[in-house]
Amino acid sequence: MADSINRSIAKTITWRIIAIFITMVVSYYTIGMIHPEWPNHAVKEAAIIIGMADMFIKLFMYFIHERLWTKIK
Repeated sequence: MADSINRSIAKTITWRIIAIFITMVVSYYTIGMIHPEWPNHAVKEAAIIIGMADMFIKLFMYFIHERLWTKIK
């Protein structure tokens, strides 16, 4: 049985919430290790920017991927 569009949207949003958190945490620690001279607020801002860009791009791509899979019989 194929998922409805609303179910695909709900799955997309809940997965992105989990994934964005992971991306931001990894970005924060990675940037902090690469640039220990950066002030803490700059590392946080960079992690948030990376996380937000990642979220919007992957949210759209996951939805397309999910809808394409509903076409497979």
